[in-house]
Amino acid sequence: MHQDTTITATCEIPQSLLNTFDRMVLQEMGFNWSKECAEKMYLFMEGPQKQEWQFDLHEARTIQSTIRESYPRNGFYPSWVEDMENSLETILEDMEATGEYAGGMSLPDWAEIIHGAVQKPENSGENRIESIAFQAAYWANKARPFEFGGYVVRITPAGIQTIGVDHILAFMERGGEIDPSGKLTSMPEQEKTERKPQILNGPKPGDRTYEAIVTRDTTESAVVRVFAEDEEEAATIMTDHGHASKAVFEVDEGNHVREYYLGDPDAIEDVSGFVPF
Repeated sequence: MHQDTTITATCEIPQSLLNTFDRMVLQEMGFNWSKECAEKMYLFMEGPQKQEWQFDLHEARTIQSTIRESYPRNGFYPSWVEDMENSLETILEDMEATGEYAGGMSLPDWAEIIHGAVQKPENSGENRIESIAFQAAYWANKARPFEFGGYVVRITPAGIQTIGVDHILAFMERGGEIDPSGKLTSMPEQEKTERKPQILNGPKPGDRTYEAIVTRDTTESAVVRVFAEDEEEAATIMTDHGHASKAVFEVDEGNHVREYYLGDPDAIEDVSGFVPF
């Protein structure tokens, strides 16, 4: 079965951010670019995306010298370049020791290359790129499940975000909705995870240990644990501003009202015996 991919950038990228080795690797993967002007380039890919880089001994040495020229180790040196250089050094040693003429290594994720580009010191000033997005689609020559789809990649100096059609489908199936402007109109149902109790005070001799859910506003809550002589004192401590404000509340929506109360006063649970002296 044959699968193809089309990837297009939503904006141009300054040519100064992609050096010789960046372009060499992108081109090996299957990327091309058009130059609308002398300073910027538009990246795109059409066809199958390569995952492996095959080369002979002469080509391997050329790749190694290009890495060292483009990324001297005393300068900006992204992790994907370090991984490739270390891998290539090992492969070259093996090829030279065994007399093998051909070799190969895995290609990095193309998004890591663009991420490294926007992290470069050259990405500064009034032309600084804060983010660049790519839209992608993939399909196969046979109609089979999971062989057709697409995704969006947004890359900033801080990181890489990816959302695929499978993520969107899961979001919709759980009740999530977004309007055409990108505004969230309906939150998807969240999986409930067990929350660990947050301790609000220290024990005194003879105290017992109590836990309950404390609410702050109708949309914020926290599981808390206190040490007290009895349930009445526990409830007082749990709803006291000085103590309850130490807890981190799970915020959903609504106003932040600085008033704490127990949703169910009878829900205070004695979870341990007496605290020893």
